Amino acid sequence: MREPQTQANGVADAAERGEDLVEQVRRIWEEVLGISPIATDDDLFDLGGHSLTITQIIARMRKRLGVEVPLDVFFDEPTIAGVVDAVRNG
Repeated sequence: MREPQTQANGVADAAERGEDLVEQVRRIWEEVLGISPIATDDDLFDLGGHSLTITQIIARMRKRLGVEVPLDVFFDEPTIAGVVDAVRNG
C-alpha cells in the first residue's frame, strides 16, 4: 500500500479551526456520495462508491485538507476510519 502524502498546513489549518479530520472526511464522502449519515466503518463500495467517486473524494481531500491520498488506499481501506488512519500514519 502506498502512503498518502500530507501537506501539514491543510490538516493543521483544519485542526486550528477545531474540525476533526474524521468529520471533514465524513463530510466529503457524504457530499460526493449524496448519503448522510455515513458511519466511519461503512464500506465505500457498499455505499455505491466506485473509481470515479474515489477520484472526486481524493480531489476534495487535496483541495480542502492539503493531503494527497493514493487511489489504492481506498481499495485497501474502503472506510472513513481506514482512510483517516492512512492519512494520520502517512
